Amino acid sequence: MREPEQGSRTEIDQQKALTAVNLLYVLASADPSLMDAPTGDAAREIGPGFVGFVATAFIVIAAIFLIRDMVRRIRRVRYRGELEQRQEELVEKGKRSYGDGEDQPKA
Repeated sequence: MREPEQGSRTEIDQQKALTAVNLLYVLASADPSLMDAPTGDAAREIGPGFVGFVATAFIVIAAIFLIRDMVRRIRRVRYRGELEQRQEELVEKGKRSYGDGEDQPKA
């Protein structure tokens, strides 16, 4: 049986494991009461405040208007496409019923 050399892989792995265990022990033993709770003024300063609320509301309202406009435009394009398709079908149906256009009645 060979003795592990100094700096070998198993020794390094053991050192890393001990370091991780020590870190977990330190984190687990930390006392949360040592942390300072924010005071009344600091608690108000943490959030985005009124300006942040107004900016967020503006972005939401602008997004709603943009989405509604986009849906309206897409619907309009789809309806135009359906209308053109129906017109083409009617033209084809008319060409078939009258032949190739030579026998069509004159208006």
